[in-house]
Parts: sequence; C-alpha cells; structure tokens
Amino acid sequence: MLEDRLFFQDVVEALFNLRNVYIKFPITEAETWVCVETFQDVSDFPNIVGAIDGSHIRIAAPPDSAVDYFSRYQQHDFIVQAIVDENDQILTGPVVRIGANEIKPYLVGDSAYPLASWLQKPFPEATRDPEEIAFNRALSAARVAVECAFDGWNDDDNDDPGDQGHENNDDDVIRDGDDVRSVLREYIANA
Repeated sequence: MLEDRLFFQDVVEALFNLRNVYIKFPITEAETWVCVETFQDVSDFPNIVGAIDGSHIRIAAPPDSAVDYFSRYQQHDFIVQAIVDENDQILTGPVVRIGANEIKPYLVGDSAYPLASWLQKPFPEATRDPEEIAFNRALSAARVAVECAFDGWNDDDNDDPGDQGHENNDDDVIRDGDDVRSVLREYIANA
C-alpha cells in the first residue's frame, strides 16, 4: 500500500542521513595502519583494510510489491551489503612491498564481486592449483570478519555459499586486479 511505501522510503532516507555517523573509512595513514594490523592478526595477506559481503535478509512479503522482493532463494528478502573492519575514495596508502611490487590497501570479497586492484576475490572454486587453493583459504580466513557481522540477522544462512614499505611512488603500484592477485598468490604460496 501507499503507506507501506512511504514508510519504507522514510526508513531508507533515515539510514542515508545516518551514513556518515556509522560508515567510516580510515582517513589518515595511521588509521589505515590500524585496520591493516587488525587483519594481519587473522590472515596471512598483507595490507587488507576491510572485507565486503552481502546477505539476503528474509522479510514478510510486502502486500503491494511482493514480487519485487522475491529472490533466487525462493523467499522474500532484501539485500544488505557491508564493508567492515575488525573492531570517499579508495585508500591509496600505506603501500606494502612484496618483492619488487607495491600493493596499495585493498578489500577482500567473495566470488560474487569483480576483481580489481582495490578488491581481491578467490580463484574459481574448481581450481586444482595448490597455490590458488592456498590463496583461497587465506582469503576466506580474512573474510570471516564480514561474514560474522551478518550472524544473527537471519535464522538461516542464505549467503552464497614481504617487507612493509612506506614509499608511495604511484608509478610502481600495481593497478590491475589480476596482477595484484597473482603477486598475492605467490606471496601466500611462499609464506
């Protein structure tokens, strides 16, 4: 009904207005290092600043627009996406050096996300390459933080199943997601 839509729009607007209170990215290099150090405690990957994931949250079917909320899970739900750290631009520092390569801070996500220099995802699940399998395990360990953030939101789990350098020479920083993942795969394999 119209009242339900207006209520929904009011909730979305209220959440949008509160975004700067609850959504905070590290601004300084010192704040970024705090995030990086936290992820180093739970993962073998260097320079992770956050993890990203989404979850389908089951809802009662809205009377006027039930079809709009019916998902591939054969239920009515909406999708929540979150980027979390452990406790408006993509970060550019600090940079860590792995061999001859410099890696900027990056997020880790699951296979639903695109691969980018600032967002790393696992290799295909069917891989038989031992280095890629080790990479996927390490990436999964790093992603546990964001998956735990969704615990309790649903009754059922409906999610899809070096040396540290401080130089910041943008000419040396890897800008291609495949190249970053390749360097990280080798790093994990040799760890």
